[in-house]
This record gives sequence, C-alpha cells and structure tokens, in this order.
Amino acid sequence: MSSRLCGDVAAKSAYILKTRRLRRSPGEWLLALRAAALLAAVSILLRIVPGWTLRRISTVRPASEPMGSGVQRLNEIVAGLGIVRPLAGTCLTRALTVFVLARHAGFSPSLVIGARRDGDRLAAHAWIECAGEIVPPQELAGLVRLWTIA
Repeated sequence: MSSRLCGDVAAKSAYILKTRRLRRSPGEWLLALRAAALLAAVSILLRIVPGWTLRRISTVRPASEPMGSGVQRLNEIVAGLGIVRPLAGTCLTRALTVFVLARHAGFSPSLVIGARRDGDRLAAHAWIECAGEIVPPQELAGLVRLWTIA
C-alpha cells in the first residue's frame, strides 16, 4: 500500500484520537482493547496467510442491528492505536480491523481496495465505505476500485 496515502489518513485520525483520548467512556476503552488485539491478529495473519485472511474476514456476519459507536468513531479508535508503533500497520490492516468491528457492531460496511499509477509505480490503498460515506473522509482521486467486500 502507498505509504503516502496511508500515512496522511493515519496521521489525521491519530491527531483526532489524541485530542479525544482522555474523553473515552469505559465502553470505548474496552472497544480499544478489542481493536488492539484484532489489529495485531490481522497484521500477523496478513503476513502469514494473506489470501486466507481476506476470505475469512469477508465471511464475518453482521449483528442484527447497529449498536454502540459509529463506524467513524471505530475508525478513530483503530487509527489512534497506530501511535503505538507495533500496532501502526498499513491501511489494509486498519481497514480490515474497522470492517470486522463495524460488522460485529451491526453496521454494513464495505471494504474497498483500489490502486492508481504513481509515476512508474503502482500505489494501492484500502478503505471502508458505510452508508455511502468513505471512512475516514479522504480524497481518493485517481484510485480505481479493484476489489470490494460487502
């Protein structure tokens, strides 16, 4: 994944989380712990068995109805975990983590992987879309959708 694309989004999300870090409810602290464990697991699984991980993640069943934090807040929590270096990950690991957490919370997110030419290189990026909105809000100019998991 393009470090420039992923880094900008992560930096913005981490800043947002740092400014809100002390205002977490006990439920959000528990969610942050769950997200940290899931982020670490996804990161490891993507290195060991990438194809299996993506197929397995795509079969996660959503809860019956949305509950708790919104998808944007879930993304802020996951992005904020990136300030802890081992949990920084890539846009793909963050997107997969938010996707699973959002599905378990009852939302219907889509995981999208796209790419574009960046000079003589290929820059790829992964993001979440939910209810027609890109999470986190970002500019995706020039990116061509390659794969979507709904």
